[in-house]
Amino acid sequence: MAAQLAEQFETTTRTGMSEIAQTDPGSQDSSRYRSFAALMQDLMATSQPADTLANPQLAQAWADAIFTYWQFGIDQGKIDAGKPFYVVDLAPDQGQLAWLLLGALRAKLASRQLEWPVCLLACCASEHAADALLKHPYLADHVERGWLDAVLFEGDKADADLHGYASSSLHLQRQGINLLRTDNPLVILGLGYFQSLPSELLAANYGKLLQGSVAQLQQGDAPSMIELNYRWLPAETKMAPAKLLGCVSDYYLAHFPNAAFSLPVIAAELLQRLQHMATGRYLLLAADPGVCDEQAIRLGALAPPAQWDRENARNNTRPAVNFHALGLMQHQAGAWVWQHQIDDGGIVLHAAWRDDQGELSEDCFDCITAQLDRAHPSQSAAMRELIAASNVDGATPLAAASLLVLLRQSQHDPVLLKLALFNLLRQPPVLSDCARREWHKALTHTWSNFMPLQQSDGFYYDIALFAMQTGYWGLAQDCLHQGLGWYGDDAHELYLLAWCEAATGASASALTRLERALTLAPDHAPARELHTQLTEKMSRWQNLAWYQPHLATDAELCIEPLGQEHAASLLYPYRDEQIGIMTRLPALRSVEEAQAWITEEAQDAGRRSYAVMHACWGLIGVVSSHCAHEAGYFYFWIGSDFQQRGFGQRAAKLLFTQLTASGVSSVYTSVYKENLHSQYLMKKLGLVRMEIKTLPPDDAQYFYYLGGELDEKRVLADFLGLCEAIECPIQIDDGFSRERGKLVN
Repeated sequence: MAAQLAEQFETTTRTGMSEIAQTDPGSQDSSRYRSFAALMQDLMATSQPADTLANPQLAQAWADAIFTYWQFGIDQGKIDAGKPFYVVDLAPDQGQLAWLLLGALRAKLASRQLEWPVCLLACCASEHAADALLKHPYLADHVERGWLDAVLFEGDKADADLHGYASSSLHLQRQGINLLRTDNPLVILGLGYFQSLPSELLAANYGKLLQGSVAQLQQGDAPSMIELNYRWLPAETKMAPAKLLGCVSDYYLAHFPNAAFSLPVIAAELLQRLQHMATGRYLLLAADPGVCDEQAIRLGALAPPAQWDRENARNNTRPAVNFHALGLMQHQAGAWVWQHQIDDGGIVLHAAWRDDQGELSEDCFDCITAQLDRAHPSQSAAMRELIAASNVDGATPLAAASLLVLLRQSQHDPVLLKLALFNLLRQPPVLSDCARREWHKALTHTWSNFMPLQQSDGFYYDIALFAMQTGYWGLAQDCLHQGLGWYGDDAHELYLLAWCEAATGASASALTRLERALTLAPDHAPARELHTQLTEKMSRWQNLAWYQPHLATDAELCIEPLGQEHAASLLYPYRDEQIGIMTRLPALRSVEEAQAWITEEAQDAGRRSYAVMHACWGLIGVVSSHCAHEAGYFYFWIGSDFQQRGFGQRAAKLLFTQLTASGVSSVYTSVYKENLHSQYLMKKLGLVRMEIKTLPPDDAQYFYYLGGELDEKRVLADFLGLCEAIECPIQIDDGFSRERGKLVN
């Protein structure tokens, strides 16, 4: 591409020079030509939005670099920790970088117990944009704490050379002040910004400085395609480069025999005004598609485009930012400049440190640039492109394990996960227990990095679907709640949210959402089917004398009658074979086996089995009692993924509450003697151990009692009577009389 552009410029320049030398610049033909900067402003609606370049890895690296810069300044007495630390974000877009960066800075300062007065100034193009940014719910806390304010440029609006981009002051919307000078150095952020600024088109032509202008020629066979025709005239002596970038043009004249180049005059003027505001002290961090290598310019990397497609912007190569020129200009003013570009035509990562009032530190600058280089924007772009390429029809999808590695490497970039979900949803992976846990962690981190924008990209919907696939019901609900709250009601999303709620024990809420969904879309078949199922289930529950819904909830935990609807979700928490062994329950290896077992349990009128439902994880276990008269024998189990969290104890207490409400006054259970954890839990629940000797196979267990009766003989008689009534008789050792049975604390 560089060679083609160089060839195009060489041809245009050589033929154009011959024609221009013989043409009167004031001729009628000259009226077709315009300033290159003005034309590019018309053709390019915007540059690449900063929000597409912002990502968690970059934000963390930039936060680290900024902190290093500030800490050095404080240590050297160059920064007053009691005065504002201003960060000027030149391209805040919808606030993605500001949100990620401020979050990273706040976490870093909090970890060191520092309370520096940081304030990020988001430079907005209009009051409407500023108002929208400051009112974004995700940014509200930063705004309230004074960490974020919006800025409108104030100054000489009539200055045609500045096109309204630069100003002599910054007007802070929330604080209501015009910032003319800063006590501390500025940090200036230009992520995806400089490419949006117009640049002058010039050329070095064998010792002469030429200025390019351009005319549009419509292509007859392709109405949307514009051919761009250039002409080159001697550069005006009063043009902007003579003031700020004269050193750059002189350098290019001395080093380039024949090469086109752009001069970022507006960017240079803006930096000039900002450094004046900070009395010559700033740290600039910027990234844009550009050129930072002199050899690349010689080979035509900054040659202007030959055509422009009005309808398909992807066909166009936007003019690259001449970071080489910006670097020369700042270096000439005494700044230290570091730039890194991974590939020709790619993004240039640019850092410049200027301090007109003191010496710079090589060690500090090396530390800053090393922190920046670890999160070069091209790295995240390459990872995104790798996944996008695997999504193309016919391509081999990346394995879930590979996608997880990339996601972790990106520090959980939502854009990267959005791309990964394309295939993860089409071909759901089979995850091991370890992989499932790691994916849940990754989804949590990535969702915490996501900031909703004005136009939905569907990310919240996709991540909700994948969370549902992996049993992460709580996250799926969070995502759907946010989408519905942010973008308005949608029948299908209401149905999905109702599905999640039904899967986590919130059937009443699910029914309400389904009614809303069916109001919006009466023909939504899945919503209609789920509504019917929930209505029938809740009607069935109403006929159960032993279930009181208002007594079945403890914060995020609840219990509900076990039914066929739980069969599929029962298998995962029950997969640990030790659960069946310790509870004397059958092995359940398929949905059909689970359904058969649930049916068998329900056929016994004395059985009262409940699914233990968690608001985030859905079914995590079972509590059950087998009752006769006013006594009940209970058991419970909690899946191994959810043990040691107190869920078993809380679920058992909910069961006891249900039993008491239905007239059961005495509760019994048994625990294997080697099951020390359950023995401890029985004590926590208030059960006392009965000292009795039983024959095999019951001799391997301890038996426990909970109730108001303290007479040991009556308790034992009641217990043995219960066992007979529920057809689970206990055989007492012949050498141990019933009269000797007693309770042991």
